[in-house]
Amino acid sequence: MIRTAHRRLAGKPQAQLKDLTMAGIFFEVREPPSTEFSFEDLQARFPEGQYPVRALSFEGKRLTGSATFTHDVPAPPTVTAPLEDTEVSTTGLVIEWKDVTETVDGRPVTITGYEVIITKAEHSDPHGFSTPIFDVHVPPNRNMLAVPVEFLEPGTEYELEVLALEVSGNQTITVRIFTTE
Repeated sequence: MIRTAHRRLAGKPQAQLKDLTMAGIFFEVREPPSTEFSFEDLQARFPEGQYPVRALSFEGKRLTGSATFTHDVPAPPTVTAPLEDTEVSTTGLVIEWKDVTETVDGRPVTITGYEVIITKAEHSDPHGFSTPIFDVHVPPNRNMLAVPVEFLEPGTEYELEVLALEVSGNQTITVRIFTTE
């Protein structure tokens, strides 16, 4: 069960999950268009600061900590290659993007790295466990990544994601589709 109230998120395993433990949680939401929910709306509804985190260990010990929430959201990376909806060779493909130097609202930002994810759009595994995914983190001083020829298949559509990772943990993503020749 997950419920929210007054900036609280609670998770409690039930039924057959009751005796199992959680190793971590990653919270991600659908991003509505800015015409529905602006960055200013986000800043007003979710103030910056330290948010308390409480949990119980499997043995019943109380755990406490805090998570820092900031408005330092990186501007999305500008992918310069490959171009949107283009056909590319399975050999010599290099993903390229411009350095991200500011937040979505124009302030300077500290990027700790970039993540490049390439996923085969259609695959035959109904559960997705063997979905072909190429996922690489690169240092913040890099803005290109060569894709191994062994990963790409001819005549195949792929989704490309380039993420800018900011020092507080915030990240922004740019998504692009390309097809191999």
